[in-house]
Amino acid sequence: MAKQGSLGLGVIVGFAVILVLGWIPFIGPFIAGLVAGALARGAIRGLVAGFMASVAGLLAVVFIFFVAGAFLAGFLGALSFGVVGLGIAGILGVIFAGGIFSATIGGLAGGALARRRLLGTSPALAL
Repeated sequence: MAKQGSLGLGVIVGFAVILVLGWIPFIGPFIAGLVAGALARGAIRGLVAGFMASVAGLLAVVFIFFVAGAFLAGFLGALSFGVVGLGIAGILGVIFAGGIFSATIGGLAGGALARRRLLGTSPALAL
């Protein structure tokens, strides 16, 4: 029987990769999904790992920029910094949301390819 991958490890590593490469449109999240899917070992598990890693990355980026804007607003006493931080967080959220689809497809592909290599079968049997 084939050794199962780790869905949790796939999500954690995919999250780390997406934080590093997420700024590259579509390609960065796709690579993060491939890594997450390969660690999850399985097409469906890879799809879930890629999706979860990208959603966690989106939430982390939006939270970081929102908190940074609120910190600047509190530190400098200007409401405009909070609004700017919220605006930047919203814009990055919209841009990053396109990466969720890319990372999910990458996770599906990475999981299917890792499973195929592990089992030595065709991609159709890897599902």
